[in-house]
Amino acid sequence: MQRLSKTTEGRSPVLPKATAFLIALALMSVEATYSVQDAPNPSPSAVTARPAPRPVTLFKVEYGDKPHQLRARFGKSYGEGDFSPGGGPSAFYVTPDGQRFYFIDFARLLTKEFHEPDEEALQDPNSPYKPWIQVYDRQGRHVRTIRLAQNGLNLRLRRLRVDAQGRLYFPDRKNYIAIYNEDGTYEEERSRRVSQAIRSVLEEHEMRWFDLYDVDNAGRIYCLAEKTYPSDDPRFDTIEDIHVLVVNTDNQVKVLWNGSGSDCAVNRQSGEVIVFDPDYDGMVFADVQVSYRNWRWNQPQPDEVDSTGEHAAPLRSRYLRVRPDGEVVSQFLWDTDVSTYGLNLWADSTIAMVGNHAFFYVDSSGRLYYPYTANTRHRKEVADRSDPDCVMRKIDGSWILEFSPDGRFQRVRAENICLSVYYGGSRFGGQRMYDLWYVDLQGNVYWLDFQPDHIAVMMSPVR
Repeated sequence: MQRLSKTTEGRSPVLPKATAFLIALALMSVEATYSVQDAPNPSPSAVTARPAPRPVTLFKVEYGDKPHQLRARFGKSYGEGDFSPGGGPSAFYVTPDGQRFYFIDFARLLTKEFHEPDEEALQDPNSPYKPWIQVYDRQGRHVRTIRLAQNGLNLRLRRLRVDAQGRLYFPDRKNYIAIYNEDGTYEEERSRRVSQAIRSVLEEHEMRWFDLYDVDNAGRIYCLAEKTYPSDDPRFDTIEDIHVLVVNTDNQVKVLWNGSGSDCAVNRQSGEVIVFDPDYDGMVFADVQVSYRNWRWNQPQPDEVDSTGEHAAPLRSRYLRVRPDGEVVSQFLWDTDVSTYGLNLWADSTIAMVGNHAFFYVDSSGRLYYPYTANTRHRKEVADRSDPDCVMRKIDGSWILEFSPDGRFQRVRAENICLSVYYGGSRFGGQRMYDLWYVDLQGNVYWLDFQPDHIAVMMSPVR
């Protein structure tokens, strides 16, 4: 057995603010590169290793102001000076057993006109503007509304994690982690101890806080932190590596010095972390161009290509399975090239780098689930039924693929879904929703489908 330790050579560089992890990986030594442009999107009839399960609609949640609904309004951003804000749920979460579904009902914090209330109203303990968390079961029955008590002003309401006891974890602007009980009361003492432990480690290793990542069934907290190093590459003065911090239940913090730790997944049953191996110099990647086309709700066809983006897609990488104490228990080569199966899809971590969702998931059997992108994507509009000038925009072209524990492609689990959603008419014209897909410990895959009057929770069953 070996222990994962800090390396200063062979470390994969991450561009400033970790916004281009995979592009930076292209600076590493590679065996081969490929240039892929204008490849057709795959069809559902493409050959796959195993038949894909037929997706089902698990349940639907209506938009509305009633306590069991999700408050939302689509934004308006067309015409000169004609703008109104949009807003809606800001994050989604599925418990590891697949039995509870959480939504951060962010719009409950907004005024009747969907504007942010002033600072005084937010700080008032009797203010109606408090974060709401809506909880549903697998049949779509409303289980409870959790109204968070104090400290909600500092929460970053774009990520939520829940442990086996029902405690809620949020990123906190001031104290890194905020923990709430199932009834919405703030666990001030535990939040303080966890945050102090994180602060001490960040100061000791001269790192900066990045984000909350996951929580396992034992109550361990997994966070991301970044550290700046001098760069050997003349194009960059410095590089920024992302590392995994594991906060144990006794508040001891273990730093996994894995270089590019943001590309990781947590087995929420065992606590094992799967991380990219920065010392592997045989990575193969493809240079891919992804095009985007705008598609108005009232147009039969999308517009011409609006923009293109460069994407460095890994085709083969090495990953490590690491215990929470830092001990490496195994390694495997992950072959993410699925072109031999008739799929023109490319492993896509760039969308996760901006905080949209986790990089990939692992179930209790060690099976892996990774988001992929097609070569052509559409910024689709969904119009409000009462006012078609008010729209939300969702970006399609994402697929979820399943791999064996040793990194071999198994089957498609979700086709052409939307993993970027804005409650507004333009890309930056409204509030974004985060964490739009999950995998439970059994291997069921979940994602959201956005309609004019509701959100549908979709599922690809494991069998």
